[in-house]
Amino acid sequence: VITAVWWLGGSYWQGLLSSLVGLAFGGGLVWAIRIVSGYVLGLEAMGFGDVTLMAMIGAFLGWQAALMTFFLAPFTAVVLALSQWILTGKRDIPFGPFLCAAAAIVIVGCAGDTSSPETVDSRMHYMHLQGREVFKLAVNKLTELLNRFPERTGLSLEAV
Repeated sequence: VITAVWWLGGSYWQGLLSSLVGLAFGGGLVWAIRIVSGYVLGLEAMGFGDVTLMAMIGAFLGWQAALMTFFLAPFTAVVLALSQWILTGKRDIPFGPFLCAAAAIVIVGCAGDTSSPETVDSRMHYMHLQGREVFKLAVNKLTELLNRFPERTGLSLEAV
């Protein structure tokens, strides 16, 4: 398949190359964190499912979006992790759902409306990353959720 795409050249090759770089970067990033945290902490901090999920996110969205997804995912997880820790005492949570949520935020926050007849004809209808706006959205939503957390649980901020 790679040889056929290379032979066709042009935007097909660029798309395949972008997907392969995203796959290697997304999967490699989580795999490196998995190995280092396993060595330092002495336990598995991330499963191999997280590695394959980030590889898929990188392949579909590109390495830049995979990087944003990786650093945005803990912000999407903090509310659930805190409530789980307070209510049950458990400290471990699956990271995959939060990688998916962060990827959705990156897609919705970055895609914009880049499809027009001119951009489609010239094959320039790609996702443009707007990292600053995505980060602002994530911080605002996180602040909103944290402010609603005491009301829903009946706990005060001092107790948390």
